Amino acid sequence: MNRALDESIWHLEESISILQDSLASLDKNSRETDYLSKKMLQCHTQHLLATEFDMERATKDLNDEIDPITKSLQDHLSKQLERVQTDVNKLEEKYKKNQAMLAEDASNNSDNDRKSLGDAKLSTPDVLMGPLSDDQFNELKRLTAEIQAKKIELESL
Repeated sequence: MNRALDESIWHLEESISILQDSLASLDKNSRETDYLSKKMLQCHTQHLLATEFDMERATKDLNDEIDPITKSLQDHLSKQLERVQTDVNKLEEKYKKNQAMLAEDASNNSDNDRKSLGDAKLSTPDVLMGPLSDDQFNELKRLTAEIQAKKIELESL
């Protein structure tokens, strides 16, 4: 009987050491799992702070109040942007027309005015002009052509 008792004690000690080894390896392998489970539980408790009623009310407020306001602001801003863009385009066109007119006037005045005005002892004062409308630009072109025709007629006399 002694022998059977010794064998059972030995087997129990061996099973205890195997269990201790398995517990150590489980502890070692479960550290990452413990960290993740603690994080998941923290997130879960954070989600429990907002009730379902609060979430529904916030969603309803977002859909009923905030979305229409942001949509109207976005529409208003897009309209304003379109207006500003058309103004910029108009100003660029006027700038190009004025530049072309100034270049044309400069070339006409530099050649013809020196000859005809130098002979007639006439001088025209320098005038600074602002942006011109299409009608004003066409009228200015017509008057410039008329002046040129008068200068040529004056030279022929």
